[in-house]
Amino acid sequence: MMGAIEVAMRRQLSSVHPIFQLMRPHLSPFIEITAITREKLSRQEGHLELLRRTYKTFKFVHLSSPSKMVKEREIDDGAILSHYPLREDGFRLWLAISEFFGKSVTSTTTFLGDYSQTHMTGDDVKGAISRFQDALKALSEVIKARNASGNLATVTYCLSISQWED
Repeated sequence: MMGAIEVAMRRQLSSVHPIFQLMRPHLSPFIEITAITREKLSRQEGHLELLRRTYKTFKFVHLSSPSKMVKEREIDDGAILSHYPLREDGFRLWLAISEFFGKSVTSTTTFLGDYSQTHMTGDDVKGAISRFQDALKALSEVIKARNASGNLATVTYCLSISQWED
């Protein structure tokens, strides 16, 4: 799914666009991960049917909150799955990153207003650009951590399949 977003980004945005620069390091692994996953899944029977059933109910809004995803997959009951680290640890990590990301976006939005004022008045433009680059770097790290937490399940699955082959 994210591979399609990466392809669209590469086709529609200039390589010097700030969003392209921010998202490129985080989206580039998706095509490779998708290729590896497809290769591993295509060796099993019924993978296309599984994909068809999944895409019938898939909505991007489910990716916005892990609680929705956990509830929909029916893995939210601790009595049924008492030890499920991807649920407990992943949810805590998601909340921490979301909180930090929210604060970062708020401070970046405030900064952008300050930058506009600085640019209009001509006061310390180089310093403002440096602060903006620092803010983008911090947001980039947050996105990278959030992306890694989401990819853990895919990578774990691919590794477990390759371990049991032949």
